[in-house]
Amino acid sequence: MTNIPFNLLKYHPDPDSIVWHFMDKETYQEIEDIFSNDVKFFDPFMVDNFFEEDVFNELKDLCTSYDLSQVDYSNQMNKWEQNLQIPKKFEDLAIKKLKDILEIEDAEVSYTMYAHHQITSDGRKPKLPLHIDWAPGAYMIDLQIGGNRDWGFVAKYENFICQPNQAVICQPQFDYHYRPSWNSSDPNEYYQAIFFHIVNKNHWSKVEGNTRSKYLNDKYNFGHDFRNSEVFANFQEQRHSMFYRDYIDNITKIGLPSPPFDEVPTETDTHIHSRRGIVPMNNGIIK
Repeated sequence: MTNIPFNLLKYHPDPDSIVWHFMDKETYQEIEDIFSNDVKFFDPFMVDNFFEEDVFNELKDLCTSYDLSQVDYSNQMNKWEQNLQIPKKFEDLAIKKLKDILEIEDAEVSYTMYAHHQITSDGRKPKLPLHIDWAPGAYMIDLQIGGNRDWGFVAKYENFICQPNQAVICQPQFDYHYRPSWNSSDPNEYYQAIFFHIVNKNHWSKVEGNTRSKYLNDKYNFGHDFRNSEVFANFQEQRHSMFYRDYIDNITKIGLPSPPFDEVPTETDTHIHSRRGIVPMNNGIIK
């Protein structure tokens, strides 16, 4: 794994140009250190045959057993998503694989999400706008489960085209990532994936078992609610203002697919993650 520049203050291409709109530099550095504490950094990469074939087929059958009309539909990303309670063996195998590849010891699953992407009966097309995650995830395993079309996944400066049982390993809280526009009106096309979001013991979502200083643990309300705090939101806004334009310039120079700038969720859609009864335009594919 390469230890390369990423979205940290010390790697900013022109630090003297930074305008501290949302928080002061000292607080920003403190939150950035919390985010990056004990994290191993690397370029995103793809893994073939992530699971043994029999394990993958078992997981695929589990994921695709849901009736989509009973699965939450997110307006934010125009997808069906199910927060999976899967047998622990799948998470254990995923963590072991990640640890072996990255040569790390400190990693555990924060949550696992299954997603089905397809045009809805009311014509909504799947989308994944350009972003950095707010949800817990120092590392992420993006495993394709199935589908009948290619749909790129751009993480940092690489466009990955996966097939079933291929996984992209990236760092969703540090790597900008997105998918190009769906660019199809075919109601039969679909794409299925499962996401393992991975944290370490000093991740901001962890309250118990961390080794952070008493000063930090007293100063901030860590845990999953930390991301709802003002300081967290201000950090994300400040980071965005510092690195977004440089990232756009770089992917343009490289010639990567353009992010779907016209697919950013409306303010209303951003907050809708629990619609039920939504079905694909082609009702023959509901799994």
